[in-house]
Amino acid sequence: MEEDYLIRSLTMTFSSPATCSTDELPNLLEWVKPNYRQQVQNWIQSHANAHFAGESCKELPLRGVKMISPFSSSSSLLVAELQVSQITEGEGEDWGTCSDSSTPDMYMDLELRQLFAL
Repeated sequence: MEEDYLIRSLTMTFSSPATCSTDELPNLLEWVKPNYRQQVQNWIQSHANAHFAGESCKELPLRGVKMISPFSSSSSLLVAELQVSQITEGEGEDWGTCSDSSTPDMYMDLELRQLFAL
C-alpha cells in the first residue's frame, strides 16, 4: 500500500561549526538562481542595515525568487514569498565567529513560503 507523505512545512537548521569553517555551512546565494542573486543580496542587506540602525525595515517580502531545485523532476523552485522572521545578534559563542572585529555576528531567520517546482 502506497501512502503520500506531503510536506506542508519544513524547518532546516544546520550544524554549528566550532571554528569558522565556511566549508561546513551552505551559502544561500549558491541556492538562488544567478539572475536573482543580486536582488536577494540587496534585499537582505536592506534588512541588515535597518537592523543595525535600530529601525524597522521598509522592504516588503521578496516575491518570485527562483532557486535551484533539489528535485530531479524539476530544474527550479519558485519561492512565492521570501521574508525575514527574526534577526538576532551574538558574539559567536554558539556558532563560531568568522572575524576578530568587535562587531557582533548577525543571524537572520528567513522564511521561504509557497514553493512551486518548475
